Amino acid sequence: MIVVDSDGVDAGYLAVVASFPSADPEARPDHITVTSKQIVPQQDSEPTSAIVRSSRVSAAAGRVTEMATAVAAAHIAALDAQHALLGLALADLERDRASGRVVVDAPPAAPVCTSVVPADPFAPFAFVQDTLVDDRTRSLIAEFRWPHDDRAAVNGRVSPLMILESSLRTIDSVREWMIGDPEAALRWDARPVEFESRFRDRMPLAGATLRFELRIARGTRDNRHATAEFSGRWLSGNAPFLEISSGRMQYGESGVVPPPTVPVSQPRSPRGRRGKGFKPLEHTEIRTLSHHALHRLAHGDIVDVYGGRWDQRMPGANPGIRIAPAESLLITGVSTIDPRAGVCGFGTLTGTQIIPDRAWYCTSDDSGVPMVDRGLLVEAGYQLLRTYAVHLGLHLAFPDAEFQPAPEIPASIQLIRPLSVRDESARYRVEVTEITMVPRPTVVADVQVRTGGEPVAILRNLAIEIREQPGAAFRPELRADGPVFLGRYGSQGDPAWLNEFHLGHMENGEPAIALGQVLDGYSGRTMLYIPNGEFRFVDRIQSLVPAGPQMRDGRTVTEYDVPPRSWYYEDNAFEGLPGSILMESSLQAAALSGACMGTTAMVAPEVKLSVRNLDGTATVLADLDVRGATLRQETTLVSTMQIAGQVLQRFQYTVTADGVPYYEGNSLFGYFTPEALASQIGLDGGASVPRWIDTVDRADLADVIDIDYHDRPSWSDPRPDDGLHIGSGHFALIDRATIVKSGGLHGLGYLAGTRRVDPADWYFECHFHTDPVMPGSLGVEAVMQGLQTFVIVADLAAGMGPVRFALATDVPFTWTYRGQILRTEKQMDFELHITDIRCTGNGLRVIADANVFKPGMRIYAFRDIAVDVRPERQLEGKP
Repeated sequence: MIVVDSDGVDAGYLAVVASFPSADPEARPDHITVTSKQIVPQQDSEPTSAIVRSSRVSAAAGRVTEMATAVAAAHIAALDAQHALLGLALADLERDRASGRVVVDAPPAAPVCTSVVPADPFAPFAFVQDTLVDDRTRSLIAEFRWPHDDRAAVNGRVSPLMILESSLRTIDSVREWMIGDPEAALRWDARPVEFESRFRDRMPLAGATLRFELRIARGTRDNRHATAEFSGRWLSGNAPFLEISSGRMQYGESGVVPPPTVPVSQPRSPRGRRGKGFKPLEHTEIRTLSHHALHRLAHGDIVDVYGGRWDQRMPGANPGIRIAPAESLLITGVSTIDPRAGVCGFGTLTGTQIIPDRAWYCTSDDSGVPMVDRGLLVEAGYQLLRTYAVHLGLHLAFPDAEFQPAPEIPASIQLIRPLSVRDESARYRVEVTEITMVPRPTVVADVQVRTGGEPVAILRNLAIEIREQPGAAFRPELRADGPVFLGRYGSQGDPAWLNEFHLGHMENGEPAIALGQVLDGYSGRTMLYIPNGEFRFVDRIQSLVPAGPQMRDGRTVTEYDVPPRSWYYEDNAFEGLPGSILMESSLQAAALSGACMGTTAMVAPEVKLSVRNLDGTATVLADLDVRGATLRQETTLVSTMQIAGQVLQRFQYTVTADGVPYYEGNSLFGYFTPEALASQIGLDGGASVPRWIDTVDRADLADVIDIDYHDRPSWSDPRPDDGLHIGSGHFALIDRATIVKSGGLHGLGYLAGTRRVDPADWYFECHFHTDPVMPGSLGVEAVMQGLQTFVIVADLAAGMGPVRFALATDVPFTWTYRGQILRTEKQMDFELHITDIRCTGNGLRVIADANVFKPGMRIYAFRDIAVDVRPERQLEGKP
């Protein structure tokens, strides 16, 4: 038997001959001789050969296993030889055709076996079966023995670059058949190519044997152009990892194919439609990247480019996070990075690719001009997405991760033509349409590639994810030697117990990933979510001291990195952190503390509990500019009570901003069944209590002013004389109001406000997933805007010059919640009674008590809600 293992037609091949001493099948040979020969083709003469190795394998007693092994090896060698010999023979016939073409001329319905010429870097040695199904349909199965030393491999895995380009070349190999005219096949251009790609699993490791199953159908044809349709899938073993569908290839004379229509990017999620963006895991002011910086990122030297906040401090952390192999780096510069730009607010990038006149991935057109083929345009898009993910710090959520094409996100690929050295350069514009941490950190974007103003590729929904390496830690695990490092450090250099990735899963009610295998049975069953999207204000849980036997005295340390720029600054009534956001952040951290201490596990998995805040008191300790600071909260579980299946927990907490005392308070939370929530009776035992304005005769009141906030610009734009205004955007929380300047319970002033509840209001999507309810803190914000409105209308800041609203310091604010605003409510009403107006050492302070109503029920009560009016830009300082 003979096996041929060829590295190329001209390189020769190795022959292995296994011979038996007798041809009698009944004979029992005592040995087998295995001879290896190097056979080298010679020009104009017979090949020469030389024996490399000859060995005799005994079949004596006790050596049967060796003989069987040798026989099996020889049998496998023969099968490989059959494939290789057919490949060599047919490759010889292929010499006059273009390099890299697959031989496909075959009788109808008859399979043909051949090989791709291995000199092409995008076509590793392959076995191809080509079947003509009918006169319009063809089926190809190509088996690629991928090289271990694939220079485009990313972290040891086959690159999408190689897979997509090999796909296109396999498709283009039957262009003559698709067009149906040999002359036209040589003359016509192949452009554009359109298809949808959907990755199913990780990219396989380099060195694997891959199979590409392709089906092509002829389309329309006339004397100037032709079309074909195709679909296929790539498999590693029997597992598909990429599917290609809705493929369409066009051939035609130059100028026949009309220019493509460039689509407008669209949001992929409610968060994208709200346009409030994504908060990076780390912030940087870097907005451009040089070719040198990109090479550093390709080598994994991220800290060299972005600085110490990207340093994971653990030797060997994330060695697989590289934007591309250095010799396959296609992007030569990034001219703009804007993390808050674009239709979705998720960011935009602009990259440049200089077309090289020589590189391993360059091929040549028929006239010998160097080209960058179409599949590489997709890879360049992937490289920009990986760069952006590193820019946002998404990889910091893992200790050992890698980039992968995001699975199950169909990408629409339109490749119009390749780039050539004559184009000199190409410009990539990336519009990010989605960023999420679930199920893994993922970036989705639309990419337009242009040269000289002409589009050459349009890539929609291109998506990458960051996924833990197989076997690497990615969630809290039970270890006797202490907590597992999960990749993230806090502001004080301490490793985080849970990070942004885990809290992203808490948003979706997936405690098994967020909190570890102890809660595996609760996934998909618990209702204990935290707010999501732009309304989550906790980033990390730094440490946890478990609660004692009575579920008390447990402690957590949490952190929230306040971004330098955010929607809540843009929509706020003053330049600074809104009090409602500070309040919400502290309450989210406290609620998380309860979940981490085992509150979820106090009931059976099938019992669905929802968490609600019930009351609290909190005090702002300093009026600080906390943009760019880290809020660090220490929370203590004071008590836990379980009554009739419901759980009540009280917490105390203190918050510092970069180490400066900033906020403190205590609060009570309840964990309720759906039935308990549905039977809430409000603050007055179910009785309907009217607002003060509804108990008096308006004719007896002086100084009554009605306000319609639909003329929003007049309220959200700073006033010319003093600069005061109220919130807008997400903080547009009042529709109408009535002011009585000398009214209310104390005769110092009164305001009644109303807001229509829209089931599509943004906060229902954020608070909570599958458990939508208006956040109580936004009820506080609405009342605060009413208080600010009173200050403006009553002209209380007259003569103070340019001023701003500010958080009132050292005023304990107390709230009580006994009901909720659901999507089904028609409106929310509130009233506030001014209790004090006084001058302070640095401005004016106005304090009020307030009530919030839903139809037929008073559900919130506030005591000592306060606002300060201070000279413009005079904060107490940075923390």
